[in-house]
Amino acid sequence: PAQREHYDYLRGYDRAFAADVDRAIPILSALRDEGKDPVLRFRAGATLANALYSARRYREAFERLNSALDQLPQITDPEARAQVLSVAAQLYSMAGQAELA
Repeated sequence: PAQREHYDYLRGYDRAFAADVDRAIPILSALRDEGKDPVLRFRAGATLANALYSARRYREAFERLNSALDQLPQITDPEARAQVLSVAAQLYSMAGQAELA
């Protein structure tokens, strides 16, 4: 099950990276909402926020981003934390919120 979740994350990330957000969003949403690994759920939320922003679904993107940022204190994995903070900086910057970025 853990390997399957990791595979699903990589599949969703790949689809988002390839700008196939219509396929990425359901994969990442399912993992974010139903995954067992809290770090992978956290990372899926950040990747999902980025994919939603790319799809011009701004409200949903910032809702997912805010949810991930709320979880930040509980996540100790430095790479996952860096990923979420990087996505936050990118999205806030693109939204014209330089101070928040």
